[in-house]
Amino acid sequence: MPGKVKTNIMVDRELWEAFKRKIVSERGPRFLSSAVEEALEEELAELFLLKALDSLDVPGDVEAPPSVVRVRLRVATRAEDVVRELREGRY
Repeated sequence: MPGKVKTNIMVDRELWEAFKRKIVSERGPRFLSSAVEEALEEELAELFLLKALDSLDVPGDVEAPPSVVRVRLRVATRAEDVVRELREGRY
């Protein structure tokens, strides 16, 4: 993002102090602004992604991929039997 802007915001004092302590202890005091910037970018990541996808030249008739559905496998084998068999085979 080109350019920087200086701003004032109102934040809960305890929240800010905890955030500041964490960042200063992990990265140092010079990285406080970049940590705030990263938090803002993370919050807006979906917007950036949608904007990037809109800029792609994709034909309008492309179907969306199917949804992923979690499936619980049903296997006739019991895990404890397999482990026992593997352990017995070692000796």
